[in-house]
Parts: sequence; C-alpha cells; structure tokens
Amino acid sequence: IADEIHTITSTSGFDALLRAKKVFTYGMPFYAGWGLTKDKYKCERRTKKLSLEELVAGALIAYPRYINPKTKTLCEIEVCLDIMLNL
Repeated sequence: IADEIHTITSTSGFDALLRAKKVFTYGMPFYAGWGLTKDKYKCERRTKKLSLEELVAGALIAYPRYINPKTKTLCEIEVCLDIMLNL
C-alpha cells in the first residue's frame, strides 16, 4: 500500500485523498488547487481552500446530475442511494 500518489489527472488522486494519502498533481484534475494536494501548477480561479468534506460534497452531491434508474428522470442523490440500498 502506497503512502502517496503522483498523478496528472487521474481520479486515483481523488481516491487517495479519500484514504488520507498525500497526493501530488502534475496536471489540473478537479481535486487539485483547493489546498488538499501538492500541485505543480496553480489554477488562478481556485482561490478558496476546501476541506475534504467540501470537495466530496461538491464532486459527488452538488455538481453531478443523477437519474432515477426506474423512472429515467432526474432525481436527488438520496433517491439513487435508497434504490441501491434496497436492491
């Protein structure tokens, strides 16, 4: 098991953050530039520091659109989670 990960834009860096590992980025993935990673490049638009919880909420709850697999309509993440839990 690694203590750190070096990546360009892979989501493996996001996975490593979730596992409290050090992450070094050499590109500009969505999780870079928020103060959680060591970044080779700076994103001028990302001036706010985020907690890991804020990043996760933005990446998995606020930003994506979820579709109810039964009705094929847009829904909240909680609806999809409920469906998965009751499979």
